Amino acid sequence: MIQKVVSDWTTLTFNWDEKIPGTNEADQGIRVGNNKRMPTNAWFASLLLESEFAKASLPKVAELVPPALFSGQIRSTTIVSYLSEPREIRPGEWEVDLVATRVLIDRTTGKDERIPFNRTFTLQAVEVPRSRSVSVGESSLGADAPLVERKIYEMRSAGLQITRIVEFNPQQQR
Repeated sequence: MIQKVVSDWTTLTFNWDEKIPGTNEADQGIRVGNNKRMPTNAWFASLLLESEFAKASLPKVAELVPPALFSGQIRSTTIVSYLSEPREIRPGEWEVDLVATRVLIDRTTGKDERIPFNRTFTLQAVEVPRSRSVSVGESSLGADAPLVERKIYEMRSAGLQITRIVEFNPQQQR
């Protein structure tokens, strides 16, 4: 579950298209901080971050998003090469190393840019959002609940949040 949270955050944050995934709707993005926009899924990924960390991180993630993404000129995907086993650093807190490559593809020229994304994530256990009496992993919100409410529940249902992300150097031994 810990590795899945890291993988989900990375995928949601850096797999971009001009459409809202699962729909044919154009993704206009979410405005953050310095009047930049970020893809809707990247904003949803921020729900996996501790609140203050998310507030500080959103403008930085938005800086990485090329404006051409929203016109469909750029597509981004992430290739995960390595995801370590979680290391418990104290009760209820773990570290996971990730080695990945972000690939930006210019759809007009076919050129791609490959950007290493090697990070160590620190995660901590948190309370799982509770709703009315339902089975584990299910939400009582129902399909007619607003998308934002369903996504918040989905993102937080693992009972984990990311509290820190720092550079990981695969050459260094831990």
